Amino acid sequence: MVERGQDLVIEDQGLRYVLNVEEINGDENVLVASVIDTDILLDIVSLGGEQQQKLDFNEEPVELCLETKEINTHLKSFLTPGFRPTIFKLPVSKATNNIVLEMSPVGDNLDEQAIFNIDMIIGGDKFVSMENFEFSTMDQDAKLQRFVDTGENTVVKQITIDAKSDFVLNKLNCIEETDPYLYLVPFSWDEEQDVIIRVSDDLESLHHHHHSKEKEEEEEEEEEETQEELCSAPSLKQCPNCLKYIAPDKSLLHESFCSRNNIRCPRCNVAFHKSVFVTHWHCDQGCSSFYSNSSLLRFKHIKLYHSVQQYQCCDTTFTDFFRLVDHKSHECPRKLHQCKFCHLIVPQESATSESKLANLTQHEYICGNKTTECCKCFKNIRLKDLSSHMKVHELDKIQQNEALEFIKCCNVNCINEKDMDNELDLCGICYGPLYLTQHDPTNIKLQQRIERKYMIQLFRGCQHSWCSNEYCRTGNGNKLSTSMQDLLSLTNEKLIKNIYKPGLPINKNVDEARQENNQVWFCVNETVSNKKSLYDMFSREGEYDEKIILKALSVNNSNEKDVRQWLLDNGIKNTALSSRAR
Repeated sequence: MVERGQDLVIEDQGLRYVLNVEEINGDENVLVASVIDTDILLDIVSLGGEQQQKLDFNEEPVELCLETKEINTHLKSFLTPGFRPTIFKLPVSKATNNIVLEMSPVGDNLDEQAIFNIDMIIGGDKFVSMENFEFSTMDQDAKLQRFVDTGENTVVKQITIDAKSDFVLNKLNCIEETDPYLYLVPFSWDEEQDVIIRVSDDLESLHHHHHSKEKEEEEEEEEEETQEELCSAPSLKQCPNCLKYIAPDKSLLHESFCSRNNIRCPRCNVAFHKSVFVTHWHCDQGCSSFYSNSSLLRFKHIKLYHSVQQYQCCDTTFTDFFRLVDHKSHECPRKLHQCKFCHLIVPQESATSESKLANLTQHEYICGNKTTECCKCFKNIRLKDLSSHMKVHELDKIQQNEALEFIKCCNVNCINEKDMDNELDLCGICYGPLYLTQHDPTNIKLQQRIERKYMIQLFRGCQHSWCSNEYCRTGNGNKLSTSMQDLLSLTNEKLIKNIYKPGLPINKNVDEARQENNQVWFCVNETVSNKKSLYDMFSREGEYDEKIILKALSVNNSNEKDVRQWLLDNGIKNTALSSRAR
């Protein structure tokens, strides 16, 4: 028995869940419930920490297109309680060059240390978190400190992602176009900050990279040359406090001012103003080359490199934060992921050689042993083998499309397949009115039937509202003459002249070398007329070969949706055929 407001304790696989009963059966009036020994299905929502953060990240992110170029956003400190980040998703399926993301602070009266207050992380799935990411800017502070010291005002934090890297290609191969995004999470450390995030292509990245590198080299050369010139100048005097070379007539005044206001650091021999020296520090835990003038940088450095007691996972202690992240984002068996087979959010479990070879997590490798029925051949196939199995069907489909033969009826208004039993190359429906049982060795009776059919069409029409035949009074009456003599001349001199086989008496003088395929313009029924309209539409779209379209129309009714589905299931697009030919 459990009452509302009490705790329900569930233990499973060494984990203990304490659940507070807030409501029973969705009724506020029910105060007591009886829990029977049975399976319990729970949706557990974490109330804080990393798991809560991951659940927050599952909310709909803001899409950041490569064409966006830049976006402004307001960042909050991830250390504040109830931190809810703004997540951006960046499509990578169409990226051809390096993807470069830059972030810089914006606002009035910016402090030179503002660049160290902001960072961003990028992950390969929606479970990106502060301990689960692929790329970050948190390791760039030491290099950026040098630019800040030299007075550089255009310092930015930058991440460059190679669109052809194994990480990106492997992601695109695994997700099968269901989630072709990288997830970007910008955040601040101490204070809230407005930032601008820029997305640029490879050429801009290379220009910025070479510009920064050349500028850094030039500054180093200029500094060395300046020091050599000052040391070699005999008339200059070196200040014992800041070690700068001063003109003799100004040295006394300078030394007096410098000793009162500046303090020289004995470790780096750089003089700082007393207010700055209070926050100036050097790392004394193995990173002697790292220093800064910011208490925030000191906090970040210790947090990322020297809080060993926090770098523990899976009974292993890691030397720094980034090694811990590498473990949690790749190898950790407790890393959450969405199984591609059962679609549940579960830990990935410890990988084996078999799962690595299959490019699956261990959970997916086991879950993929379940079978399903193939929609093509109706065989039972393991889920993890279904993708490769469908590729076999795709190869079969390509071969079937390449070997497909479909000879269309010679009637311009018809899309049925040619009937091999008549010499006119018509289908059975179009040839039906011309069929005769009498012996006709000269084909004179066949010619008379064709003439009569044409004259009825031209003079009276088929009387069908769906008709679109250009040589029918019903379908194209406005452009046809009303003179019987003109219509008879049109029939004998143009329409029947396009019939080359069998030889008709009226065409006996036609040069056999000029003979081509037969072509007639007979009216058709409504079903064939509708299919002809669909055929013209699909032909204009140009996605499929003519033979595949005709085959799809022959095995389906005149419903566009059914025909498109058949083409999708059985047809190969022209782009696929052309790429296969290359």
